[in-house]
Amino acid sequence: MTEKNAKNYAVYLLEKRDYGETELFKKISEKYTEEDAAEAVAYVVERGYVNDEKYARRLAEKYFISYGKKRVSEELFRKGLDREVISNAIEEAYDENREIEKITKLINQKTKNTFPQGKKERDKLFAFLFRKGFSASEITETLRTMKENIDYEIID
Repeated sequence: MTEKNAKNYAVYLLEKRDYGETELFKKISEKYTEEDAAEAVAYVVERGYVNDEKYARRLAEKYFISYGKKRVSEELFRKGLDREVISNAIEEAYDENREIEKITKLINQKTKNTFPQGKKERDKLFAFLFRKGFSASEITETLRTMKENIDYEIID
């Protein structure tokens, strides 16, 4: 009887939001035995209610709105997704031009549309962007491009 309840619980959880297989298993295991949780996950996977590849792509697209490649990868890994699934999802959702646009937008928001003056301010901005998961080369290139396009005098 508990196996049936675990299956119903799995479907109930999936009505509320999407889950990956590992994440769903952990959630069901909080209430039911691991055996029942495994059966419930197999049940929803078999019916196509859970698909890690599609889930990873949706999450990657969502996370790429605010974060860089590295942070997106970390967030997907936290969701219990396999490295290969993560790699494929990032490859499909990643757009280098969008990354540069996001970095530029974040810089403008953070600096109120002025180029950062002084090394300390640029380092602080760099660290902020790096924590967002953008690569050092993308950040450096964006700052360099912004500097060339703006007639600000940089004070070191």
